Amino acid sequence: MIPMKRKKISWMELLGSCKLWLLVMLSSIFICAEAADCPITINVEHALTPEQQAWGLMQRRHLPCHHGMVFHYSRPQYVNFWMFNTFIDLSIAFLDSAGVIRDIRELQAYPHMMDHLPKYRKPADLAHLSLYDPVTLFFREHSITSPFPISYAIEMPGGWFTCHGIQVGDRVDIDETSPCAVIHRQCGQ
Repeated sequence: MIPMKRKKISWMELLGSCKLWLLVMLSSIFICAEAADCPITINVEHALTPEQQAWGLMQRRHLPCHHGMVFHYSRPQYVNFWMFNTFIDLSIAFLDSAGVIRDIRELQAYPHMMDHLPKYRKPADLAHLSLYDPVTLFFREHSITSPFPISYAIEMPGGWFTCHGIQVGDRVDIDETSPCAVIHRQCGQ
């Protein structure tokens, strides 16, 4: 082991670094609040097929702030979401056929539950899941079902909708051929 030299830090240097940290924290809060203006454009991937919908955002270790996934359903239906093989917390908005957000939920990741399982790296790997495996049962018990038949669901990084002031009643313009969606907030709330 190489011995480390300690540097004495004056109170002024320490205070300066604390001021910098506080400035960074305050600017993050300001950016978050500033982003709550309407409309908000997000970058999206589209889950159009049952295979894409089953895989969703599995295996992601990071999502950029304004990036998510839109799940498209050909007819309104109840849909179940679980966090199996998902390593980051997510927020999900459930939308009706008009693109109006009817519910928003938070989804917690449980990466430690995946530690002893074989690696699931592609959708075809999910065919090998046992429905009665204790880990599979854990994720099924911690899944959520849309509270009504939905036409769309949008998954974003955990806490994203709250941070950006997105609420039930806001409307989303979705075009499956575009890499972007636009969220129109109900301004004046």
